[in-house]
Amino acid sequence: MEINSLTLSGNLTSDPELKYLPSGVAVCAFAIGHNKVYYKDEEKHEEAYFFYVHTYGKVAETVAKHMKKGSGVIIEGSLKQERWESEDGTKREKVRVVARRVNFMLRKETE
Repeated sequence: MEINSLTLSGNLTSDPELKYLPSGVAVCAFAIGHNKVYYKDEEKHEEAYFFYVHTYGKVAETVAKHMKKGSGVIIEGSLKQERWESEDGTKREKVRVVARRVNFMLRKETE
């Protein structure tokens, strides 16, 4: 049995981009950043990770309507590996997250 499932949290690194396929299905593309903080030898370290996300249909339209750069999200989905050959013949690949669910994280208003 193969399992391809993940849950990620982070903040949008730019405003989401909404497009429609020729079939009329909505596709929303965005990226999220996630900061990991850890301590090694009593010294604080921080690493940033970036994930490219696509979502489809009503979820895509909802994300595009309500989210913007900096918005916090929790994503449930799977990984999709894309492979292609560039114009110069170089083989390329990218792993993208395909989100089934996008949960919005609300921030406390600061005074």
